[in-house]
Amino acid sequence: MKKVSKYLCFTLFIVILLFTGGKIQFYLDQQAELSFHMYPRIFSFVFSPFSLVAYCASVNLSITRKINMYGNFN
Repeated sequence: MKKVSKYLCFTLFIVILLFTGGKIQFYLDQQAELSFHMYPRIFSFVFSPFSLVAYCASVNLSITRKINMYGNFN
């Protein structure tokens, strides 16, 4: 009877360990999915100012070329 209770406790410990491991894995999967969906936002927040600056610079350059070519801005 002592061995049966020992095996029962050991089995219960393993079941609890597997259950908590599954819960932790599920939580980590959710956090990883949230983090993965944030990468496009981070990418756009980082690189959109650079693209805006490049666009403004190209507009400024084209206006400057027109002014230099014609002597006035008509």
